Amino acid sequence: MLILCIFCYLFFDERISVILADVTLPKSFLKLVALPFGPKFHMALWPLLYIAFPKRLFLQLGMTLGGGGLLLKGIKLLVGRARPYMLFNEGISGMIGPTMHDAYQSLPSGHAFASMAIACSLVHFYPRWRFPLLFGALIIGFVRVSLNYHFVSDALAGMILAKVVSSLVFRNLNSLEKGFYYVKTKIRLPYRSPYS
Repeated sequence: MLILCIFCYLFFDERISVILADVTLPKSFLKLVALPFGPKFHMALWPLLYIAFPKRLFLQLGMTLGGGGLLLKGIKLLVGRARPYMLFNEGISGMIGPTMHDAYQSLPSGHAFASMAIACSLVHFYPRWRFPLLFGALIIGFVRVSLNYHFVSDALAGMILAKVVSSLVFRNLNSLEKGFYYVKTKIRLPYRSPYS
């Protein structure tokens, strides 16, 4: 998959973006589809996830999205890849190196990362739902590419990163869970007997 990502970067990214820029797609609908995988929406969901999901799955999602999100942001800031609309507006494409400007934070796609991270985390716990979850994650990646926010290789890189981080977290979930409960139990209030 990494080889496919590099291959797309070298040969297909700009061509596919030019083709998708000429196609008229319902942009407002596509933005609505990708909305739940944006960072602002995640913050509102955490209390609901804590109540609705088993604690191991909540820990899996939290560590995957949190830790992987920090790694993703670091890569975005270091790589400095121009977004597709920079290609159309100013003729700029490629990577410029470390930058804080949002127009140069295309690689890897955060929405594709989040959708694949959620899908992979859920697949570890609910393997029967593998195909619809992964298909949904692929759809989100396609939506981000079709909206010209990312190139194909950006979406693929976000999905690869999500799969790797999700697998590492799941593989080490028992030790993470023990550490989580160890920290939780270290903070104890002094016990006072009601009879003293």
